[in-house]
Amino acid sequence: MLKTAWKYKVNLAAIRMTPYLLAQLPAWYHFSAEQKSLNNASAKCLQQKHNITKVADLIRTSACLHHLAQFPTHQKNKNCACQECATNRTLGCKNPHKCTKEALARVHLIPPKHDPTKQEPLDSMSLTRTWKLINKRARQENGEITFNPSITCKENLAECFRVFLHLNRNPTQMA
Repeated sequence: MLKTAWKYKVNLAAIRMTPYLLAQLPAWYHFSAEQKSLNNASAKCLQQKHNITKVADLIRTSACLHHLAQFPTHQKNKNCACQECATNRTLGCKNPHKCTKEALARVHLIPPKHDPTKQEPLDSMSLTRTWKLINKRARQENGEITFNPSITCKENLAECFRVFLHLNRNPTQMA
């Protein structure tokens, strides 16, 4: 199946995806993230002990470093006794803080366009709620519809795949 996808240049190409969809992308071998070795102890632990498979899992695991105010008891050492680190030790993790740092580092390798934690700038061109309601009524009554210039936001991963794409294109640039 992968050979066929490669032959016909199937690629994930969406102008814009919802943060939820971005969080569902694979944590390992992410298509737009800078590649980093999977052979270090922390990466292996994240895969085997923490069962990290998606970007959302990396974000959840790195939360105590990303949101310091929500985790005031977290210590930046191997023997941290905070609730998150204690839970990670029950999974068999020997150094939860090191795994947390590795997870955060991997989140930072994802470019802004595909990072679910980044807020995208407003385009100031979207229709207001009122105009959307007017368009809805106009569709029902076969009336005139006002064009919505907003960039399409994909909500289903299957909608994001394209065939026969030019593979030299940079998928990390903002649209």
